[in-house]
Amino acid sequence: MNIIKKRQHNDTAAFFMPFSMVFFAWFLYYLGRFAMLLVDFSRADTPVRWYSINDGVMGGLSASSLRLSPEGFGVFCGHLSRENGGGFASVYLEFPPTDVSAFTGIEIELSMPQRSFKLNLKDRNCRDYLYQAALTMPAPLIRGGSGQANDDANEDINAAAFREKGAAEGGRWLRCRLPFAHFKAMRRGMPVQARALDLTALTELALVAAGAPEGDFSLRLRSIGLYRD
Repeated sequence: MNIIKKRQHNDTAAFFMPFSMVFFAWFLYYLGRFAMLLVDFSRADTPVRWYSINDGVMGGLSASSLRLSPEGFGVFCGHLSRENGGGFASVYLEFPPTDVSAFTGIEIELSMPQRSFKLNLKDRNCRDYLYQAALTMPAPLIRGGSGQANDDANEDINAAAFREKGAAEGGRWLRCRLPFAHFKAMRRGMPVQARALDLTALTELALVAAGAPEGDFSLRLRSIGLYRD
């Protein structure tokens, strides 16, 4: 009797297994259509792939680094100073040309920061310029906000909102979305006329701290990926 029951159980499992595999494959395909992970900050080797570019290249005193917390998230941290004409700190990640044209933009999972930050992108054709958008707090944390990049005219307002809300909600993890359409071509901090970002060959991204306020900064991150509406 036990042998018969075991055989029936095995037959049932064998019957449902193909359906389970098909469902799992469909789920991965469905998920891939709407999301793609670029950086997983829980990986121990993630920080070594990043390098710093700070205002020291122009005589400034700012500093930055990307490190891995024992708790399994990344930390972009450093000190921002406007002395000697400086005022920016950044960390960059390079990767082989990647086609991201099927996606709407960048999605970053982060802990509520206490200042504003920016994200830079480059494609394989970039030389002395890049594409930049500001990280802003997801709605409704900024009244009327969209969780997306805002105009430069709102940057000071957003920075103040970051400090106020960030201090109160520093432990909360959020997802911030930056549509590719919001990235503007920049050269040395100034807007320039340039062709559109080539989404078929993305090669580089960077996290940037710039502008007010000066002093120490820290941004906790879990992941950087792509999203699709």
